[in-house]
Amino acid sequence: MARSAARTAGPFLNHLSGRYRDIVAGLRNGRDAEALLSLSETADDLEHFIRFLVLIDDFVEPADPQASTEVRDYRNRILRVVESIEPALGDVDLVEVADALEDDLIPTLGEYRRFDDAILLAVGA
Repeated sequence: MARSAARTAGPFLNHLSGRYRDIVAGLRNGRDAEALLSLSETADDLEHFIRFLVLIDDFVEPADPQASTEVRDYRNRILRVVESIEPALGDVDLVEVADALEDDLIPTLGEYRRFDDAILLAVGA
């Protein structure tokens, strides 16, 4: 299971990032209701990815302690970005939500590529 999840994490993040780009476009082009619904739907996907990072760290830590630290730091960066978006959502500041997705969350998700190989090696994929 860990191998399968590790092999599909990169493509999954590409898909998720694409969904976030579509959400940003919707927010910027006046399709707020559609974009907010999609944002709500992607929350579960992002939560599953964060859980994956927690679980995969058990494999990475013994194989590569430095990569394990990077995985934990990466997970914490994602959580900080999500936490920074929550006040803007509460205030219905959709410009700020779009900016945070575009400038913070999407690039942060892209950082996964830096240690994808270490994860794959750790799980024997």
